[in-house]
Amino acid sequence: MPDHTFWTLPVDRMTTGSGTRYELTVLHPPFTVNAAELPPNDPDRAAAFARSLDTIDDVIEGLGPRKQSDTHTVITRADLDVVQAGVWGNLMSISEPAFADDGNDMPLLAEATRLRKRFPDARIVGRVEVHCGAEHTATSSLADALYLG
Repeated sequence: MPDHTFWTLPVDRMTTGSGTRYELTVLHPPFTVNAAELPPNDPDRAAAFARSLDTIDDVIEGLGPRKQSDTHTVITRADLDVVQAGVWGNLMSISEPAFADDGNDMPLLAEATRLRKRFPDARIVGRVEVHCGAEHTATSSLADALYLG
């Protein structure tokens, strides 16, 4: 994490709760996509997509390619600054820890709603898994298929 004064407490302070899934995916038409035929990730478009979200102030650096199976677990506050984003042709996806909450604020639903306004023809799917001592699940047809868990 860069040296800045964003955090009022030490950045290495442990977070509460745990989880590895904070995903939001946008698929633009056509919807009949074969994953094997998608073009390679476009890091510039991925960074632009990340910057366009309300939860991200800026993209400071690219961390290079990652395998889909590589998950990022948030353990310290510094880990909250790491997001994974990719754009493969008409498919955009981001894994952003700020989408997780305690079931009261619904940041994933708020971002999906904003994306629905930007991309009315797209299919938007999001999923959050975080364990804070309790579980919360909600579903909404607002974004075609949005699952919060």
